Amino acid sequence: MSLDYGRENEVVAKKELENILNKLNKPIKFWEEQMFPKLQTFFYGCLLPEIVDPRYPGRPIRNPQYIIDAQSSTAKKK
Repeated sequence: MSLDYGRENEVVAKKELENILNKLNKPIKFWEEQMFPKLQTFFYGCLLPEIVDPRYPGRPIRNPQYIIDAQSSTAKKK
């Protein structure tokens, strides 16, 4: 889109800029509101304990309670 320069087009330019910024903020809101909490829970509940105290070669990998609950509810549905 092309806009002419000048004070008379300032309102139109501001509206166009707001539209562009709103389109850019939608993915950011999605990541902040939906993805980040899930990723943070997974990191602190699953990855971080294994990084700090790895159990893999000899012992089974630990699962947090929310994963055990999800697995049991999935098994009940089948």
